[in-house]
Amino acid sequence: MAAFFFPGMPEAGAAFFISDSITYSKKQTVTSYSDPYATINLTKEWPSMQPFTDKWLPTYIRRNLIVLFCGINPGRVSATAGYHYANPANLFWRGLFAGGLTPFQLKPEETSRLLDFGYGITDLVARPTRSSGDLTNEDFTTGAEQFVQMISVYRPRVICFNGITAFRHATGRKKEPIPLGLQPDRYFGTSDWAGSYVFVIPSTSGANASFTREERLAMFSELSSFLQEKGWHPFR
Repeated sequence: MAAFFFPGMPEAGAAFFISDSITYSKKQTVTSYSDPYATINLTKEWPSMQPFTDKWLPTYIRRNLIVLFCGINPGRVSATAGYHYANPANLFWRGLFAGGLTPFQLKPEETSRLLDFGYGITDLVARPTRSSGDLTNEDFTTGAEQFVQMISVYRPRVICFNGITAFRHATGRKKEPIPLGLQPDRYFGTSDWAGSYVFVIPSTSGANASFTREERLAMFSELSSFLQEKGWHPFR
């Protein structure tokens, strides 16, 4: 059973975990709850004409993931479709395959299969917008707090930030130059855990004109090589 976590879940004020057989609704009805790791049943599916800004994507996560991929926030196309990186112009799914991180190219609607390879996926900010430029400082502050809390619980070996902006807001390093690739320090550690290795790739959004397609795809290969060096690659 996959675990889904909804950061900043509206009208709930807490983290909720549900089974992969349940459809999330903003106007949810909680019918069972015992502890943070219990299954929660939610009713009421999305109305077909619901605005994309009300469609929050799930996080796919479980303990001891090899890599947790973290974007900034869902865009209009992904929120409307209900899947991460659903815009055909986004290079994320192509990059996973081209970089050797998956044995075939997954489709956005196959997002849950990431868990089969020891990967998870989330966004720093849950609120969908047309552009990440529409996010507020409050969005980033709340998202970062919830993200750190989630990491302290699930402790992924590696966090791959899809875009420097997500990394900056998650770590508080908002002004200093950020190199791409593996970062020199581990992050989000606790008194009994050293923290996650962190890898930063250029945003795979089709709107990213700062890096070429080839440069962005090459970063997935670098991540794959790092996993091989650590002995963590799921099928190499």
